[in-house]
Amino acid sequence: MNEEWVSQTVAELQAALPAYADRALLAQLQVILAEQQHRLDLAAAELDGRAWSKRNW
Repeated sequence: MNEEWVSQTVAELQAALPAYADRALLAQLQVILAEQQHRLDLAAAELDGRAWSKRNW
């Protein structure tokens, strides 16, 4: 997923929508997407660490 594009697109939608509820939903979506990306990064690092661990060979 291209995080930068998604973040920019959500920010543009957030600026364009007049309703507070819609903007709040998109703000929370930004938080969720950032957390999801953080978890993906952690999982990738864990996988890399396990692959190089001699104890798991």
